[in-house]
Amino acid sequence: MKISAFTALLICCTNASAQWAVYDEKVFTEVEKATKELIKINNIKKLDTDHTTLDKTYKSELSTATDKPQDLTLGEGANKAVIKGLDTKFEDLTDLTPEEKAKYIGSAEDCGEEQTNPNMYKACVGLRNLRIQTLKSTQQALRNLYDKRKQIGNLVEKSRTVTGDEIASGVMQRYHFELQSLQALMQADTDQIRLVMEGYRYREKLYEVQQAEAQRGMLSRGARFDKSGKAIVSKPLPFFPPPSVLYKPS
Repeated sequence: MKISAFTALLICCTNASAQWAVYDEKVFTEVEKATKELIKINNIKKLDTDHTTLDKTYKSELSTATDKPQDLTLGEGANKAVIKGLDTKFEDLTDLTPEEKAKYIGSAEDCGEEQTNPNMYKACVGLRNLRIQTLKSTQQALRNLYDKRKQIGNLVEKSRTVTGDEIASGVMQRYHFELQSLQALMQADTDQIRLVMEGYRYREKLYEVQQAEAQRGMLSRGARFDKSGKAIVSKPLPFFPPPSVLYKPS
């Protein structure tokens, strides 16, 4: 009787041990699979694509030289945009070619003679160059932002070609990171451009103030003289009677 009971107990323990062994093996297998999945998810490696480069379209440089204007340069090559610094002396600007001036404004420069009123002349030339340069820089910036948007679009299209195990791995996380980075940099460049363009409006106002001051100074001084000391006499403007005098109703 005792032998039978011992034999039965031994058989039960053996079966229980065998069941736990099978269970442990299943648990180990599941843990191993989970570990492999975690390795895939956390393996955020560099993407094999040129759509994430920051040394071309996304290149950004701000001049820090103390003896030169603080120009902002975005991109390089065909998508290069140069935003002239707010401390630029636009009356002495030499970056604008005759072709560019003719592109944005058809009429020739007519700011009078510099010797007649130097301050008025410089303010007129500066305001003219500032407005032309604003159009030129805006056009360049627009092209640069377009190329950045195109690069983001190419990155999105590239992410859609990911197949197989890469979909569930850190590859998609890397794509998401790169996309957010490009968008953030593009927004930062846009904010810089907007800030400079806002400053250009104040530069325009200053040139207008300079013109008004030069005109008041000329009127208060009365007689004007050229470099030789000879008095400059302005020709009087012709008088045109109002339309009511020329064309009387019948």
